[in-house]
Amino acid sequence: IGFLFAIRGSVFPKAMAWAIPTALVSAAINILKHSWGYDSETSSSQVMVAFSSFISILGFMVVFRSNQAWSRYWEGAALVQQVRGEWFNAASSLIAFSSRKPDDEEKVQKFQRLVIRLMSLLYGTALETLSGDDFEIIDAEGLDMESQRFVAEMGCETREVKCEVIMQWIQRSIVDNIGNGVLPIAPPILSRVFQELSGGVV
Repeated sequence: IGFLFAIRGSVFPKAMAWAIPTALVSAAINILKHSWGYDSETSSSQVMVAFSSFISILGFMVVFRSNQAWSRYWEGAALVQQVRGEWFNAASSLIAFSSRKPDDEEKVQKFQRLVIRLMSLLYGTALETLSGDDFEIIDAEGLDMESQRFVAEMGCETREVKCEVIMQWIQRSIVDNIGNGVLPIAPPILSRVFQELSGGVV
C-alpha cells in the first residue's frame, strides 16, 4: 500500500496547494464573523441547496476527470506496448535476415550483438523519457568509448534527442552491413525493418 502515500504521481500535493489556503481563509472568516458578532440570516435550507449544488458539480468533475485519466492511461500503456512490439519485430527481422555463410559468421555475430544492445539502449532510453527512472540495459559491448561517453554525458533533458541518436546508430549499422554480406536480403524486404523502427518512434 505504499503507493497510497507516494508523492510522485499523486494528485494530493497539487490538491492540497489549493485546499489548505482556502480552508484557512474560510476558517478565518468564520472566526472573524463570530468575534464581531455578525449574525447570519442565511437559513438552513439555503445552505443545503448551496451544498447540494456544490456536491453535484464536484461529483460530475471527479467522475469526468477520472474517466479521462483512465482512458489516457490505457492509451499510453497501449502505445508503450506497440513501441515494444515494433522494435522487437525489427530486431527479430535483422537476426533472421543475417547471413548464414560460415565465412561471415564473425561479422554476423558482431552485428547481431551490436544491434541487440542498441535496441536495449533505445527502449530503455524511451522508457526513461516517459517515467524519469533509470532502466537497466544489457551492456555497452560493441560501442566505442566515444559513443559510450556521448550517451553517458547526455542529461535527463536530452533523453528524446538521445533516442533519436541511438535510432540513427541502428540505421547506420544496418546500412553499413548491407554491402559487406551480413544482410544478404532484398531491399524491399529489408525496408520493413526501417518501417518498424520509424513506427516505434512515431
